[in-house]
Amino acid sequence: MRAEAQSTAGAPGGERANGRRLFRVAACVLAGAMLAACASKTDEIVEPLWYYRMQRPPSPWVPGQGESTFAGIGLKGDHFFHNPFTGGVMVIRAFPLSFRYRDFGLSDHARRIYREILEGWGNNMRTIKGGRFLPLEEAWSVQTQDGRQRLEFQLRGSLARPVIDEAAERRRIEEEVLSGEDEQRFGPETREMRKRRIDWEKSRTQMTRGARGKFVLILVRGRLADILYEFAILDHELAFSRTVRTFDRVVASFELLK
Repeated sequence: MRAEAQSTAGAPGGERANGRRLFRVAACVLAGAMLAACASKTDEIVEPLWYYRMQRPPSPWVPGQGESTFAGIGLKGDHFFHNPFTGGVMVIRAFPLSFRYRDFGLSDHARRIYREILEGWGNNMRTIKGGRFLPLEEAWSVQTQDGRQRLEFQLRGSLARPVIDEAAERRRIEEEVLSGEDEQRFGPETREMRKRRIDWEKSRTQMTRGARGKFVLILVRGRLADILYEFAILDHELAFSRTVRTFDRVVASFELLK
């Protein structure tokens, strides 16, 4: 009778202990789910409009273009990340191709991007492969996997961006208007005028020598539209061998949504 009484008396306490354990397990599961959800929001880029997901660049890369020369060369993108310590930038872009571009291949888009990089005062980036300067057509590598085409190439050289002093620019325009020098632009440019123009452009240009870059293009063809995914990194040569490994891991995490 005493043992039976003890067992009946201990039953509610056992139920309470089991309830507490179940509550702790449920709380741990809920906390883990919340942490996973937060991690997915902060560690991943998910673009349902362009059907892809990928990892974000880890620290010290932060969102934004930054203030380096690499940020000012006019690269277009949906996501920008910069390294505040090296000045490098990463750019991610999805480029839907209209019907007029559906006959263009990856090689055509690679030439377009290379031409855009070379445009601009002071830009002198040349394609390299295996430590040698080569023509673009010999420097790129092309792969086809799971119906997707991938092309990549690397660049080395120097980049420049204009440093615009708005007040000085306004004064220069006012002086040209008052002196009538702008009327001379309708005629042929003399040697002296050309020298003054070049000196002025040099004075407002910030140069970055010893630059390295890598571009990866992935072309996905669909029934209704083709999408070109562009990935780029630009950084100083001394930092490039390390930062390009981070870039390669980010690009390798690229995944198309079902």
